[in-house]
Amino acid sequence: MSCGAPEMEAEGLMAHAEGGHCYFASQPGTEEQTNSALRAMGASCCGAVRYGGIDRDILVRIERLGMSDQSDHPPPQVRSRPLLVCSFELDLPSDSAREALDIVATLLSMPSKWKRRSEIRVSDAGASFQLSWGHDLLPQPASIDFTLVAHAEKRWKMRLSGKNATVWSAASTDRALRNETSIRNIRWFEESDWPVLAGRGTSYPY
Repeated sequence: MSCGAPEMEAEGLMAHAEGGHCYFASQPGTEEQTNSALRAMGASCCGAVRYGGIDRDILVRIERLGMSDQSDHPPPQVRSRPLLVCSFELDLPSDSAREALDIVATLLSMPSKWKRRSEIRVSDAGASFQLSWGHDLLPQPASIDFTLVAHAEKRWKMRLSGKNATVWSAASTDRALRNETSIRNIRWFEESDWPVLAGRGTSYPY
């Protein structure tokens, strides 16, 4: 089988053997390469991309992504919950929730051909919108609700919720946010940390 999806996620790290199977031609050497390798594991349509190492942090991240069956070693016995809440810096004042969320919504709804976004709603609790997809393919379209609240001066916190809010949707959200140069210092937290967000969180949701 030769789907090409893992190579798209880990471009420059993976190659194809003569028989069509993908493999890592070189090992990740940077944080971003490690992240792309993890995404390649998830993109593998038949679980062919595996992790054979024993790095504890990597094993925890693989378990959080629900891919422990693609690891040669069991994950550490630690509590691991999806990270569906993030905070980030954006140069907008705290009373600009609509404008801040509109930037996020625009990033997440591309390409718009496959996704639909609702109007942004603003209340005392912050700003929110819903992103949905699968309208032409699924009996019931999938959707995620995004809620944005001012956290501190030019710092915002956002929560992903709904039955389709998973660690993979958080990973896609993280990637979209990092493509916007005006958004900085992204941190991820467990859902139980909302809305206080005590502590430093982690750099990535996976």
